Amino acid sequence: MIVAPHAPTGTIHARPLAVGEVDEACEVWFLTEKESHEVDEVVVDATGLVTGQNESYVSLSGALDIIHAPERLAALFEPA
Repeated sequence: MIVAPHAPTGTIHARPLAVGEVDEACEVWFLTEKESHEVDEVVVDATGLVTGQNESYVSLSGALDIIHAPERLAALFEPA
């Protein structure tokens, strides 16, 4: 998936992120470092776009949230 939040400069900055989960409420969860460009951008402006393609195409726009949830991380992340 490509996640495109607004950067602190006001531009839109797109980057690939792996989907951790799509839950029952159809919320898409991504995992990233707490100290990352993705987090910095969402803190400044939580408006963003998520888009991707596999067998079909999806494009979502709306609010992005930063959630620190150690229990969710443990369920989704499998270290190499």
